[in-house]
Amino acid sequence: MSDLPANLEDTLFGELKDLIVCARERVAVQVNQALVMTYWQIGRKLTTDQLQQDSHRYGEATMTRLAERLTLEFGRGFSYRNLYRMVLFFQRFPELEILTTLSSKFSLS
Repeated sequence: MSDLPANLEDTLFGELKDLIVCARERVAVQVNQALVMTYWQIGRKLTTDQLQQDSHRYGEATMTRLAERLTLEFGRGFSYRNLYRMVLFFQRFPELEILTTLSSKFSLS
């Protein structure tokens, strides 16, 4: 194979670089949207399932234990404080349709 002239190689490199950067940006947007939806669903579950039926004190204890277990399994992103924020997030945006529209505008990075 013959080597490309430097200017053609530079052009090809630039085009390949653009493809890679664009793909990474699309992946980042998709990951952010998936995380937003996951956090919203966790907030919904915590709000509407068990904790809604419990007294405030019991619900807080349940959420503390869940946070401990989730943190052991998945890392510190699921601490009590973060679970509480997920609940607030769901309460602020309870309609899935609104969230779906907004999630494309959220960035977690």
